[in-house]
Amino acid sequence: MKIWGFLPGTKYPKDQELLDALGAKEEDLGRRVEEVQEVLSRYQRLATLGQLIDTVLHDGRAPLAKIQSEAHLGIRDISRSSSQNGKLLLKLEGRFETIEIQSDVLATVFRK
Repeated sequence: MKIWGFLPGTKYPKDQELLDALGAKEEDLGRRVEEVQEVLSRYQRLATLGQLIDTVLHDGRAPLAKIQSEAHLGIRDISRSSSQNGKLLLKLEGRFETIEIQSDVLATVFRK
């Protein structure tokens, strides 16, 4: 007995074409979902990096300011001290100057 022009148990003539088209669309959709997931993952990594940089800059400024201050005070104290142990004082003054210069370099990076 025919139902709507087809014999029972027979396939529609274009079944394989339809299955092939659906399979191709499914693969395309899967590929696009992976691309979107990759982009989201990249943005998530960038956001994490941004938060890390913000934390380093925020938390790094206070210790840097302390280092700069102590180096400056050390240089001042050495220059005000008596000339006893002159060689040692000159050596210490040079080290404090190096600390002060390097902390200025870091401060410039933080300001950028």
